[in-house]
Amino acid sequence: MGYVGNKADSNYSSIDKQIITGNGGTGYTLSHSVANANEIEVFVNNVRQDPGVAYTVNNAALTMTGAVANTDSFYVVFIGKAVQTKVPADGSVGTTKIADGAVTAAKIAAGAVSVVAVQATAPSSPAQGDMWFNTSSSIVSGISSKALAVYNGTAWQKSTTGIVMTATGGIKRTSGLYTYHTFTSSGTFSVSQTAGIIDSLVIAGGGGGGHDNGGGGGAGGVVWTTSANVATGNYTVTIGAGGAPSVAGGTNPAGSGANSIFKTATALGGGGAGGSSTNGANGGSGGGGARIRVGGSSTQGASGGTAFANSASASTNSGFEGGGGGGSGAAGTAGVSGAIGSGGIGVSTFVNSSATETTAFLLAALAGTNSSNVATTSSSSGTLYIAGGGAGGSQNSVTAATTAAGGGAPSVANTNATGANGLVNTGSGGGSSGTGSGTGGSGGSGIVIVRYLT
Repeated sequence: MGYVGNKADSNYSSIDKQIITGNGGTGYTLSHSVANANEIEVFVNNVRQDPGVAYTVNNAALTMTGAVANTDSFYVVFIGKAVQTKVPADGSVGTTKIADGAVTAAKIAAGAVSVVAVQATAPSSPAQGDMWFNTSSSIVSGISSKALAVYNGTAWQKSTTGIVMTATGGIKRTSGLYTYHTFTSSGTFSVSQTAGIIDSLVIAGGGGGGHDNGGGGGAGGVVWTTSANVATGNYTVTIGAGGAPSVAGGTNPAGSGANSIFKTATALGGGGAGGSSTNGANGGSGGGGARIRVGGSSTQGASGGTAFANSASASTNSGFEGGGGGGSGAAGTAGVSGAIGSGGIGVSTFVNSSATETTAFLLAALAGTNSSNVATTSSSSGTLYIAGGGAGGSQNSVTAATTAAGGGAPSVANTNATGANGLVNTGSGGGSSGTGSGTGGSGGSGIVIVRYLT
């Protein structure tokens, strides 16, 4: 017979037959489950039985209305079989049997896939593909702090997967594993691509220096923040100015430094120094006292030193030595007979960091700022400091105090010369002038530094 179109399939499905031996009863078990009595034909002595009358079924259970003897010819023909659910053997389904993209997250039950925790310490015998998150503050095996490392079979490497955060603002440069944004003046830190995690250093302006046996200016407050989340958007950066100095002709104290602000971090301005016969002001670090006065207290650094007086009378110039301004790392020293109070040293180790890492941070962040004043080095250790206190002054013939590590200004002694300014962008305090005809030095301005992994 002719046909139109594709040739018909010549294959046929087989029909199963089950021969059953009668047991003289009515209940029997089928070799296949069926949905109803019409899906089988039952023959007793080659006579087809009426479905639902001569027999009923329930899955694989066959119930005859009448008993079937073991001498009877008794068989069943399956004309329809229930589809059986087949469970594949463990490990029998390969990747070639699963279409690309066929398994989505929506098809995976919660908790069905276990999550392998990234190790907090480097495995002693790592295998290729092992991951390790360095939670310490130190640089270990070439992997920076707060960085994810992957073992390539030979050595640990910083993971570079994912989209790197992109930002603008300040003086931007990349050094090692990090990108740095250094703000020496107020501006905006703008994150234009993906959220990220940042570290930030915020330092306020230092206090101004005193005059007329005055104190040294206190250093600005220092706020170090690590592993802070930042979303896309704009973030205002405020750089605090240094405090105005105490000027000749009166007992006026020096001005305190202004606050520096970034996100939720506010560094408080350093306390202004005492001028002529006034106390040092409170601040991030306290200003030094003048003549017979005490130094100011601190909230984020150290206190200012108290002035020394051989006489209780502030009108007597003989025997007065001003107190040093407090630094972010140590208090200003008190004036003593024949010695002016020195400014306290700045900070050399940020919270949860080592001196080595702090120095590396400052070197990387401050390079390219076109300023050699951003941090000063202790001659004894070579460690970088920032935010030192200014030195006190005196009308006596004493040796002037030197620059405090971290940019705190030296003083001038027994002279009408103007006191030295605190170094810019260090948050350092200004130095004091020795006489009533001189003027103190200005406090150093603050700074904000932001870094993130790249």
